[in-house]
Amino acid sequence: MRPARGYTPTRTLALPRQQGPRCYGLGMDRRGALSVLGMSLVGLYEGQALGAVAKALTLPDLLKKSTSTLVITAVAQRSSWVTMAGSQRIVTDTEARVEELVAGIDPSATQIMLRTLGGRVGTIGQIVEGEAELRVGETSLSFVTQFEPAIYAVTAMAQGHYPVVNQAGARVLVANRVLPALLKRSGSAVERLAGKKLTDALAMVRAEHR
Repeated sequence: MRPARGYTPTRTLALPRQQGPRCYGLGMDRRGALSVLGMSLVGLYEGQALGAVAKALTLPDLLKKSTSTLVITAVAQRSSWVTMAGSQRIVTDTEARVEELVAGIDPSATQIMLRTLGGRVGTIGQIVEGEAELRVGETSLSFVTQFEPAIYAVTAMAQGHYPVVNQAGARVLVANRVLPALLKRSGSAVERLAGKKLTDALAMVRAEHR
């Protein structure tokens, strides 16, 4: 199965069911959705999911496609409706504190805004398959691409986001919890980074970036 191009299925959920309008329709992967908004993201979203399958990206791929690689901590989130291709879609903006610049361009700010597709507004939720899931209070190693002066996206969706967890007294990277099944996973960024101690992962990323 090839990775998605343009439109991909988006699940829309009523949470809980109430009287009022319901939301239907065909959603988009981030390349399709954000290009509709006039954002220059050509080549950014290889590795996006079709259903629950995506083409695996290597660590050099992620670095090449990213503006910056950062250790960040999500501090706040807000979901809202935006218009895409003439239809209303939900996006989630996550305010994140920059803990450390690992590679790429310094954002020159203590906080950045990350925009992901999907989220929940009132009783309506939308899920974009393969999109990164960020949680408030969670620290992560994130590969990000700036597409507006104050807004970033996670490069390659879930493949570009690695939460940090505590395991046996060490800070360890794990794959994003909604990572889809990957084609050609061997040698991929996910295979190399998930399970690594944070310090070892940062050294690996910096070595690849040189």
